[in-house]
This record gives sequence, C-alpha cells and structure tokens, in this order.
Amino acid sequence: MKPIILPEQDYLNSLLYYNNEEGTLHWLPQKGKRCNNTKARAGSFTTKGYRTIRIDNKLYKEHRIIWAMHNGLIPGNLDIDHIDRNLGNNRLENLRLATRSLNNINKNSKGVTYDKTRNKWKAQLTINGKCILHKRFDSYEEALIHYKKIKTETIENIKIL
Repeated sequence: MKPIILPEQDYLNSLLYYNNEEGTLHWLPQKGKRCNNTKARAGSFTTKGYRTIRIDNKLYKEHRIIWAMHNGLIPGNLDIDHIDRNLGNNRLENLRLATRSLNNINKNSKGVTYDKTRNKWKAQLTINGKCILHKRFDSYEEALIHYKKIKTETIENIKIL
C-alpha cells in the first residue's frame, strides 16, 4: 500500500485550527495574506462524502489532516477509519488507525451472497487474509444475522496497535 504523505504536524497546526466540538477545521490568519476568512470552515465536500482541504495546491482529506495534527504522520500500512461510519463526523474520538481490511469490514457491506451450486446463502468474512467466517445457511435472514454477529464481535476484539 502506498503511504499517504501529508505535510508535517507543525506546519498543519500553523495553518489550521481544529474545532473539537464539531470536528471541523478552520483557517488561521496568515501573515501577508489579503483574504483571511477564518470564520468559514476550510475545504469542501467530494462526491464520495469526504471533506477535502487544499494545502499548497494539493488536496488532502480532512480526517487525515485532523489525525496528523494530533498524532503525527500516518504509518504507510494503515488507514484512518471513521468508527461510526459517518464520513462527515471527523471528531478525533471518532477516528482510529485501522488496517485496510478492518476499514473495509467497517463499511455497511452485507457479507452474504447466494451460492447457486448448493442452493444456499453464504456468509463470508475475511480479515487480513484470514477467513473468519465461511458458512452456508438455508435463508438469507439467517445468514445475515450470523454475519452481523461475527462482524461485530470481530471488530470489537481487534487491537490495531
């Protein structure tokens, strides 16, 4: 996985102010700048629901900047995960380091497919290349309930770092 390169922590903190209550970033006044709109929220939303901020002509996702401002650079093999799955909720307590695999299972994916060869519903969950769940059921509802139960237990028990 290609590491995400962000500006240094001190540089980010010299440009932006983090509002902890709302989980938002705002521009700090900059010397020599004619327009200092420090009241407006920095950045804009993408079509995928992330908020991005342009720094030195490069776009960065707001949640990654917030993480870097408080915790330093993000290790190359980890992502920043929104715990509650709400991409607009960038409060620091809603962000965590996660492997790509954990980040993917924290999505609203169903994890249940129909197996035509056996005429059964299959619940499947894989984390970091390890198969956690691979079981077939007679009904879709039964497979989905079992998948959600195992997924919730697994997410709660995983220690990232």
